Amino acid sequence: MPSPTTILNDALAAAPKEGLELYLEAIEALREKGHTWREIASFLTERGVPTDHSKVFRLATRREKVEAEVMRFEVPSADRYASALLQLEQEGGVSAMGRAMLERHFRAHNRTVTFTELGNAAAQVKEGARTSKSYRLANVLYGKLARKLGESLKMSFAPNPGSSEPFYSSAIGLANPMQPKGGEFQLVMHHELAKAFDLLGWFRP
Repeated sequence: MPSPTTILNDALAAAPKEGLELYLEAIEALREKGHTWREIASFLTERGVPTDHSKVFRLATRREKVEAEVMRFEVPSADRYASALLQLEQEGGVSAMGRAMLERHFRAHNRTVTFTELGNAAAQVKEGARTSKSYRLANVLYGKLARKLGESLKMSFAPNPGSSEPFYSSAIGLANPMQPKGGEFQLVMHHELAKAFDLLGWFRP
């Protein structure tokens, strides 16, 4: 029987599943021009993207739901973050690798990092953890830590477009709206969380 580590590594190395989400902008453009869902489905199918009007409709309505959930997303206060972090630490919920990633994020320029940078920070704690897929490892580890933090705060996580799971890392930060097009995803730490670290004195110079 393969070890849990082997299964995790295989999962991290697996190629992402691609679907209609890649063509969402085209769908929205056609919809704005008055095309029906059936016409849009035919348009895509004729160009090598087999689909039907039901799938196109579900994708578009899911996007609208995601946007509505983003509008409702709220960030906790610094005091609430500080209390939750202390509780997690006391319960052993913040590993050495997790703390290293949080510190790397906190000290980053404009509190903005990529998951590759987070993975490299974690690798410095655990020898041999650095791999060409370090960003995927960080995505999993940081997501788990963020989920613990968010659930302890009873947060409503931001939605994750294209996934049925919420964006758990939203408990720590959100996407950089100014990141270069085509570049690696950048996560900006919430100001309130950064202030909580200052209050706790976790990452002093």
